Amino acid sequence: MPKIHPKSRRHFYILFMNKLNVLILLLSMFAVATITESCKKDSDTDSCSDIKTNLVGTWNVSGDVTGMLTFNSDGTFSETPNNLLIGDFPNKTWTYGSTGFLSLEGNDGTGGEGTISATVESNECNKIELDFFLFNATLTRK
Repeated sequence: MPKIHPKSRRHFYILFMNKLNVLILLLSMFAVATITESCKKDSDTDSCSDIKTNLVGTWNVSGDVTGMLTFNSDGTFSETPNNLLIGDFPNKTWTYGSTGFLSLEGNDGTGGEGTISATVESNECNKIELDFFLFNATLTRK
């Protein structure tokens, strides 16, 4: 069996370790890139751009009127004070149509009802600007 000179062994070891370090570095970079890309895909679906999804939750109301609105995913809402926008109705619903209007409706179950509509001027994750024709309101996520 041929003998390998100690310098050759050392040279072989250094080459092997350099290649191993390069391989580990490349695998680490691949792992980081994969994790970063998967996180990016999760945040690509911007729920704020869809007003129907973004609106669900509790909002502080400021501007020409002040109070609080809570929009539920089932299309109902509540307002504080109870007559903030549409009056003292026990049944309150909201809709957002393709025309770009947010409609708030209330009824008392005996034929009494009230409706108010607003144009959505801006829709951000934590701030929505509404124009109710005669007055404006800013919704800030609570």
